[in-house]
Amino acid sequence: MAFEGVLRWSEGRWIAVAWQKGFALLSPRAGLPVAELLFSRMREKSELGVFVRTLSEHTGAGFLELPPFAVAISDGERWHLAVRGSLTLKVVSPAGNEPLCGEGVATWAERVVSDVTALHLGRVAATSRPLMGGIVQAQGVGFGDLPEGYRDDDEPDEFACAEDQLVSKEDAPAPRHGPALPSDEELLMGDTVSDVSEASRPRRHELSEVVARFCTIGHPNPPERSRCFVCDQPVLGEAQSTGRPQLGWLKVPHADPIPLLESMIIGRHPRADALTLPEPPKLLALQYRHVSGSHLAILLDGWRVLALDLASRNGTCVRRRAKPPVRLPQRPITLLPGDVIDMGHDLLLHLDRIP
Repeated sequence: MAFEGVLRWSEGRWIAVAWQKGFALLSPRAGLPVAELLFSRMREKSELGVFVRTLSEHTGAGFLELPPFAVAISDGERWHLAVRGSLTLKVVSPAGNEPLCGEGVATWAERVVSDVTALHLGRVAATSRPLMGGIVQAQGVGFGDLPEGYRDDDEPDEFACAEDQLVSKEDAPAPRHGPALPSDEELLMGDTVSDVSEASRPRRHELSEVVARFCTIGHPNPPERSRCFVCDQPVLGEAQSTGRPQLGWLKVPHADPIPLLESMIIGRHPRADALTLPEPPKLLALQYRHVSGSHLAILLDGWRVLALDLASRNGTCVRRRAKPPVRLPQRPITLLPGDVIDMGHDLLLHLDRIP
């Protein structure tokens, strides 16, 4: 059947949110308070940008670290679909029945589909129950019947992952103090990016804003810094929200340094749609034969500058200090001051004055 305001849901540990013009499935790591806020805001303005900003703002995560989710938003004629993480979004329409998967995508995967007759987020079992609207703990939510061979019951139980189980306040670990454990990219590179635990960081408010403290001259800085990364003056005062400043410079051969003000797609013929981002990226064309069309992304996420190889033909390496080059994996890696990006054949990009 077509969607007429009644969904079906199956009980589980994830969080399903349903409002008049759409519905979503959230990882338990997002938490019920965030789900309640999403329910309220999406009822007021049912748009993907509102959904992502709310999730980022109230989980304290940058857009590259958002918890897994799937969301479907209707404008009355078409459905705007987005999915991140291990979830699969199943859709049936005259255009085809190809599922939308978020795994292996740096941000999230998107699609716009018309004339949808069935749409499932996660796993909707045969014993599902109706949902008119609100918030429930579920393993799946959706409407319509999936064709044979496209059944939820044939999927592995991806919801049994320990990291996605709900944790009560009593069982939750206490905030850590002292140095933070190194992340995957820090272990890869052999350095710790920050000595401030995530629990101590003020939460972000907008994707284009940061929480900062200011130096005596007025430059905004990451709250944990004691001296300015621009002028080396003391950093003082309380942290507050402000527009994200320039995060340093990218130096490329035979060209003026490029200010890091926005995310960037680099390649021989870079395309803005090579990566789904919340804000349009800058495009930087490098006319070298060995460089792929959309080869590399430089991403700005809060105070961090990250590099992501876009499945390029020849790969990308990072040189750090006197260490041997490290080939970038298929996920974003945090860059440090002085890092050099090696795109092969002596094509080197230098990072200068990043936080």
